[in-house]
Amino acid sequence: MKKQVLCLVLFAAALNVNANSNVVLSSGDINITTEDVVRYSHFAIPEARRADALKRPGIVREMAENLLIIRTMALEAEKISSVDEAQIKWAGELYKDRERMNAAFKYEEQELLSAVDFEAVAEEAYLADNKEFVIGEQVGASHILIKTIKRSEDEAKKLAEDIRASIIAGKDFTEAAKEFSEDPSVKSNDGDLGLFARGKMVKAFEEQAFALENIGDISPVIRSPFGFHIIRLNERVSAAKKPFEAVREDLIDKVKGQLIAQQKKRRITAIRSSADIVLNQDLLEQLKKELDAN
Repeated sequence: MKKQVLCLVLFAAALNVNANSNVVLSSGDINITTEDVVRYSHFAIPEARRADALKRPGIVREMAENLLIIRTMALEAEKISSVDEAQIKWAGELYKDRERMNAAFKYEEQELLSAVDFEAVAEEAYLADNKEFVIGEQVGASHILIKTIKRSEDEAKKLAEDIRASIIAGKDFTEAAKEFSEDPSVKSNDGDLGLFARGKMVKAFEEQAFALENIGDISPVIRSPFGFHIIRLNERVSAAKKPFEAVREDLIDKVKGQLIAQQKKRRITAIRSSADIVLNQDLLEQLKKELDAN
């Protein structure tokens, strides 16, 4: 908490418009101070996104203007007799209680997390799970696509068969792809699709690509929803488990999230099941009927 207050003060000082004033924006009797903007940033921007959000050009002015709008309209509301001030006051007290509740949860979370060796927990989770961190088998392939939009099925298949025959006879696959392929991406990749795992391509294409055995093998002409393909196998990578360092941070974040969720659930359950709770069931049912009627 002390660290948060210190950061608040330093940030507010950095936003001062001059040495004698901390009013960053004003209109009539309404003054928006640097402290207002800092506190509003904590109110309006989720903690997980705050660092990135505050880098956005114009965000500080935008927050100051938002506060000006809120306070201007709040003054207008004082002149309107139909505004339910009692409800507003009650909502204000509820908001304070919610903020206090969140602060209490945050404190308990920090106490809980400070006692955990996350490096050890992450390593344990990594060693215990032999599936989540495995990268499945991948193949790298190039292809030539002949579409059926401007020609019949038979014409497209015949053209693909002729191209394949020329490749088998010695024509360079990449040159054939640049010359004949109708896949728009061929302009940037010369037909090379790179590495891909199962489930990333349409079924017929995937099955044929993974069925090729040796690097350089050329597939028969196959049909997919896109047209007719000729595939060349460029690379094959066996399934392997990701190294711990590659998943360490994600694992730690996952464990922290689980522990926080469990702690919060335990706390809420304990409050709800407290022996000190006294419930007036008759009044509760009467209230339910009244709310239903309205």
